[in-house]
Order: sequence, then C-alpha cells, then structure tokens
Amino acid sequence: LAVTSDFPDDAAIKDKFFGKDVIWYDQPRVFVRCISHGERMLVSISEYRELKTTTVRVRLALRRRMRASDLETDERLGTFSPENPVLSVNLPPERRCRLVLLEAEN
Repeated sequence: LAVTSDFPDDAAIKDKFFGKDVIWYDQPRVFVRCISHGERMLVSISEYRELKTTTVRVRLALRRRMRASDLETDERLGTFSPENPVLSVNLPPERRCRLVLLEAEN
C-alpha cells in the first residue's frame, strides 16, 4: 500500500507529555494497515496528529476488481481495480480512524 495525505512532510507534533511541552519529529502522519484473507481485505486508516479534516489517498495493490465499504457506516466507497487503485478517505475531526472492507466483485 502507498499512502499520501495533504500534510507537509516536515510537520512536527507539539504536545504535552507528563505535563511537559514536547515536540515530536519524524512521526508518521498517517497510519495505514491492511490484512487480507481470501477475497477480502480490511484496511485501517488513521491520523491523530492534526485533528482537522484531511483526505488520505491509499494506493491499493489489487489483482482484480473490488468494492469498498466503510465498516462503521456501511457507506459504499466505490469499486477499485488494478486500473483504478486509489481509495480516497476523508477523516473529519470527530472520526480519526476508518475501517474499510474490500470484497472481490463477482
């Protein structure tokens, strides 16, 4: 999987750690994990740095057409294929992680 987002590469995280101001450098902006079994893939997409609406684009390594749906809302996100492999997911401030199920189309 390849991931892109609308965050700058050199962003630093300003935070509090045990009551002290800290700045975290070189932290991943977006976490994407995938597991697959048979004709299904589960993709977890999360971002907890900026806490603002962002769009994450995930390039899927697919061998056949698959339909994607959001596991929480059951919203259909589209159909993807080796020719159309980029899944775009919005992460609003109130929802920092999305689980996407991809299933092979018959």
